[in-house]
Amino acid sequence: MERSEEETLRRVADGDLVELEILCRRHATKLCNFAYRLLWDWADVEEAAQETMFRVFKLALDGHFDDDPDIFLSTMYTIAVNLCMERVSGRRRSDSAAEAQPAERVDEALAGLTANHRAALLLKNYNGLDYSEIARALNCSTNQVKMLVYQARRQMADVVRDSG
Repeated sequence: MERSEEETLRRVADGDLVELEILCRRHATKLCNFAYRLLWDWADVEEAAQETMFRVFKLALDGHFDDDPDIFLSTMYTIAVNLCMERVSGRRRSDSAAEAQPAERVDEALAGLTANHRAALLLKNYNGLDYSEIARALNCSTNQVKMLVYQARRQMADVVRDSG
């Protein structure tokens, strides 16, 4: 039987390194997918994910999360967003949107968003965070997050519609 997130965090705070590995495995795929959609480069993703996990687990070992998975997740994504933003240097993908398949058009549309718009949209749609959790992760207000998600969805729809 799999332990709850709360129990896993409690055991990590008590220094259980096996539980630390379980926590890492539980969140690694979503974290990497999120980082990839911000960075578009697997080498950068690997570095950002490793650094994110290192920082998060150091906090977990210090008992920072008080057995609260919501705080754990929002902290993990806050760290990931910050590390990814540091790596984003105005790079844009050069694929032709007109010749792309539907999934590639979505990726192209995502790549065309600003980093903040992309992060807000990914955290909402792909990672299932609520607006208040995203606001904590992006260090802005809930209303700003709602606007970022709305604008990102509109821009995505425009690009996908215009390219296909």
